[in-house]
Amino acid sequence: MLIFIAGVHGVGKGYLCEKYVESNQAIHKSASQLIREYGQIELPTSKLTENIDKNQIILLAAIDSLTQNGCMLLLDGHFALVSKDGIITAIETEVFERLNPDGVILLQNNIDLITQRISERDGGTIKYDINSLIESEKNNAERICSDLDIPLKEIHSASIKDFSNAIEEIKRESISRAKKNI
Repeated sequence: MLIFIAGVHGVGKGYLCEKYVESNQAIHKSASQLIREYGQIELPTSKLTENIDKNQIILLAAIDSLTQNGCMLLLDGHFALVSKDGIITAIETEVFERLNPDGVILLQNNIDLITQRISERDGGTIKYDINSLIESEKNNAERICSDLDIPLKEIHSASIKDFSNAIEEIKRESISRAKKNI
């Protein structure tokens, strides 16, 4: 099972995934972590991306490798990325079609908190429009999930309980869809 955990940098994806994994049978990996591990490339710590297309190909290969053993994978990633030049790029529908997630959880949070977290992590001024990135992430997630009929759970300022409940809903919906297709 693959559940894609989406949201802009600093929204809390990694924290919530790690807390979930502590008490559940699941693996958490970020898209950038898989790209590094499977692509033998170093990603800059600022998380701005130089070669988005190559990275998506590496990511797809890594997901194929990990999900073959039947584990639940919480993949922490994005529906929109910022290039090293500050240009916002929506991830193509084809990437999610090939990933074929069982569901998506889109995390959202207060922009001031997101800005603070990014500034603390990257140590400097943010070189892109966070509001535009948040809007692109949300719009692309909604469009792709609708187009591909992927369950989408949107959570604002998620608690660990909210996050766990969304995962359980996706698991139940996936089982129900599988039964209908038999």
